[in-house]
Amino acid sequence: GLRAGAIESQGTDRAILADVVLAAPKDKTGRAWEIVIIGPESPSDVVTVEGQKYVRSKNGRLWSTAALESSTPMFDGAKVYDNHLTNEQFEAAGGMRSPAREWLGSIVSPWWDRATNSMRGVLKVVDDAFARKLVNASEGGVLSTVGLSLDVLRDFIKRRIGETVYELCNRITRVLSVDAV
Repeated sequence: GLRAGAIESQGTDRAILADVVLAAPKDKTGRAWEIVIIGPESPSDVVTVEGQKYVRSKNGRLWSTAALESSTPMFDGAKVYDNHLTNEQFEAAGGMRSPAREWLGSIVSPWWDRATNSMRGVLKVVDDAFARKLVNASEGGVLSTVGLSLDVLRDFIKRRIGETVYELCNRITRVLSVDAV
């Protein structure tokens, strides 16, 4: 495992990470998709820091597997919207989104897969045009270019490991949304 240096800083903030992967359609309608909510892209993305296992997200943050596993139920019913709000938009709207204009679907039945160190679930799509786009993307071999991104509040510390300062995320405090990007 890796040895971490002193804590550089710590805090709680909003984090956006584009780690959701659309794995496979559950049927031909495009209304239900198996997804990986967060998990390693390769075995090298699972690292141990001072005895604690972490998953490295695409943006380089390290997410405690214990924190991810314990937060899994928080993702049940998480709404999927069309695009992220900027911090300014988020604050101005009080975090509220329009179900009529922006809502694409919701995540259901999330579960923690210990074998792959990943959180998985099902995306239920309620927007007909988005469902058709996903099916077309899947049939065209470009589904991996469709992004879904988590928008969560989390507790973290910044620690130096070797030459790099990492954000170690040790708790998700709230799931705000999962957004198509």
